[in-house]
Amino acid sequence: MSKIACIDQPTGWHGLPNELKTHIASYLNSSDMSHLSLVDWQCRDLINSPLLWLGKTIVLKKRISSQDPFWSTMKIRKITQFELEDKACDLTILKAIAALDMPITVIKFEMIDDDMLRCMIQFTSITHLQLSNCSYFDHQVLLDTLIHLNYLTTLALDAYNSLTDKTLYQLCSNCPSLSTLRLRYYHSPVPINRRKFTGIGIRKALATLTRLEEIDFSFSILEDSQYVSDNRAWKSTFYLIFSPMRLKLHLHDKVGEVVENPSIVMKLKRIVLAYARIELTSFLMQHHQNSNLSCLDLSGHSLPDRFAQKLVKAIPTLRELNLSNTDCDNSMLAKLGKLPLIKLNIEKCYKINGYGLYEMALLNGRSIQHLDISFCDIATERLTAVSELFPNLISIYLRGCKQVDDDSFLAIGSGKFLNFIDITGCKKITSSTVQELRLVKRNKILVKH
Repeated sequence: MSKIACIDQPTGWHGLPNELKTHIASYLNSSDMSHLSLVDWQCRDLINSPLLWLGKTIVLKKRISSQDPFWSTMKIRKITQFELEDKACDLTILKAIAALDMPITVIKFEMIDDDMLRCMIQFTSITHLQLSNCSYFDHQVLLDTLIHLNYLTTLALDAYNSLTDKTLYQLCSNCPSLSTLRLRYYHSPVPINRRKFTGIGIRKALATLTRLEEIDFSFSILEDSQYVSDNRAWKSTFYLIFSPMRLKLHLHDKVGEVVENPSIVMKLKRIVLAYARIELTSFLMQHHQNSNLSCLDLSGHSLPDRFAQKLVKAIPTLRELNLSNTDCDNSMLAKLGKLPLIKLNIEKCYKINGYGLYEMALLNGRSIQHLDISFCDIATERLTAVSELFPNLISIYLRGCKQVDDDSFLAIGSGKFLNFIDITGCKKITSSTVQELRLVKRNKILVKH
C-alpha cells in the first residue's frame, strides 16, 4: 500500500478562507474588532482590511490630534464615511480627514461653522451631507460650498430655522443632482403668517430638482391649525407644495400660453412626514393616480376622517406605509388592504386588534413581506394565524406584544420565508422556545430578544 504524505495545514480559525473570516468579522462591533486585532498579525491584517470597512461610518466623539496614529489606521482601512458629534466638530478634525486623500462620500455634523464649511470645498466626491444644527454658519458660505459638491445626492439640513424661500431656491439650484432633501426639525420662532419660508417657495425650489425622489419634513412645523380650515384648505402650505404649477412659456423673448406643470409629487418616490405639523387633508385632496410615490411615512399624526379611502384614491401605487403611533383603528386598517403594500408599520396603534389585522389580510395578506405590530393588543389566536394570513412574510416586529406566548411564537416563526423576528419585551416567551425555533428553521432565522 502506497503511503500518502500528510501536509500540515492550519486548522480552526486560521484554516478558514479569508472571505469567510471577513464575513464573520463583519458581525462584530468596534470593541470586539479591537480585541480581535490584538490576537496576532493575521487577525490585525484582517481587521485592517478595507473590504471589512466598506460602507461603514466612523463616529468621532472627541477631538483627535492630526498626528495621532488613528488617522494612519483610517487610511489603511480606506474609510470614506465619517460622523462628527458635538465635541469632535472641529476644523482640525476636518483637515485631518481631508489629509487622508480618500474619496470621502459621507459626512455628518452635529454642529458646523463658516470655516468648516469652507474646508468642505476639498471634499468634491461627497454624496451625502448632513448638518444637524444649522444656526452657526452664514447662508452664503453654505451656498458657495455646495457649488463645488458636484456629486451630492443627499442633503439633510436639520433645525434650519432661518431658512427662506430665496435661500432654499439657491440651495436647490446649486445642487441639481439631489435625489434626497431633508428639512427636519424646522421650528421657526416667526409666526406662520409672517414667515419667509412658504409653500409656494418650497414648490418652486423643488421643481428645479429633476432627480428628486425623496423629501423629508420630519418633526417640522409647516402648518398651524389656526390658519387652516377644512373649507379653506387651498391655503395650506402643504397643498401649495404639491399642487400643479402654472408656468409661462418663453419663446424667443415672447411670452406664450400658460401651461400646467405636473405636480412635484409625480416624480417623488418617498415622502417622510413623521411627527411634522402639517395639514394632511390638503395633501390627500390631490389625486395623484399617475404618481411614482411608493413610500409614505405619517408617524405620529392625527389621521383625518375617511383617511383610508382618501389615501387609496390619492396614491393607489403605495408600497410602504408607516402609521406608527397614530390613531389608526380596525376599520381604517381593513380599508388599507386595497393598497398593494409590501411593508406596513402600525407600531403603537393601540386601537388596532386582531380583527383589523384579519380583515386587511383577507384583501392584501399575500403581498405583505414586512410587518411591524409592536405594542399592539393582538389576541393570541390571531397571532397564531399570522403565518397563514401573511404567507410571504420575511420579517415581523412584535416588540412589547404582551399576548405573544410560546405557542403563538412558534406558529409565527413557521412561516416559509420568515428570516427575522423581533420579540424584545415579550416576557411570555422562554429561551428554550427560541432555541427550538432556531433548530426547526436550521438557524436560518434571526431572533432578536
